[in-house]
Amino acid sequence: MNKPVMTKTKKRLLFIWSPLFLLYILSLITGFMLQTTTYEIYSDKIDDEIRIVLITDLHNTVFGKNQKQLIGRIKDSNPDLILLAGDIFHDYGSRDGAHMLMEGIQGLAPAYFVTGNHDLSNREISLILNEVTSYGITILSDSFEEIEIKGNRIIVAGIDDPVKGYNHKIEMQRAFGELHEKGGYKILLAHRPEDINYYTEHPFDLVVSGHAHGGQVFVPFINRGLYVPHQGILAEYAGGLYEHGTLTHIVSRGLSIKHPSPIIPRVNNRPELVVISVKSAN
Repeated sequence: MNKPVMTKTKKRLLFIWSPLFLLYILSLITGFMLQTTTYEIYSDKIDDEIRIVLITDLHNTVFGKNQKQLIGRIKDSNPDLILLAGDIFHDYGSRDGAHMLMEGIQGLAPAYFVTGNHDLSNREISLILNEVTSYGITILSDSFEEIEIKGNRIIVAGIDDPVKGYNHKIEMQRAFGELHEKGGYKILLAHRPEDINYYTEHPFDLVVSGHAHGGQVFVPFINRGLYVPHQGILAEYAGGLYEHGTLTHIVSRGLSIKHPSPIIPRVNNRPELVVISVKSAN
């Protein structure tokens, strides 16, 4: 009986597709591996360096027993400020992952929380917000606080997610109109990156967001997400650092592994903890 012979065309296709398939498998595997992404930015409003940890889109994911892996990375980052920029919880299911995180960072540094669309879609949102404050975390709901960190005057502001019909333009003007008259380094927590045009109307130096999950598939070389709701295909604000004049916008690719679906893997898109080092420009 004659053995089947592989044609030149089949060999060529095998040669082309085999490494691509292996690369895809590797991307799937790394999609479960936590990474820390660090950014350095400079400002003449900062005298002594401050380190900010940005946490977004946990969706109750757990990294190691009792959240040990994630909490360990946060502690190793020596944060002066911790920002939780939405969807730390999910709209249903267990909240254990979020509670482990908040218990682990309790008292580590001043911590601030804003809602994401999935937080607000949870029927127990009122209970969730009470749980957040029980860990000493400040909730920013179209509001701001003035604090001092290492001699630096800092304003930390935050807005609610617009999933319930929130009007960014009107509410932000009401909440932050007076910031034009205030000094200090101004930070905004805003879950959705695609609304950057609203954020640039106010005197913020740094805006931190999440929501996009890196587009689930993070396209190499062009650094765009394959698809992001409200941004579409090849979304620009999927994850990374973006400059808008004097405003720096940092978008985390988030920490969730199973959301939006456990059968849609993260490809070239590891779950990330973001560390921002803000240094003096003088």
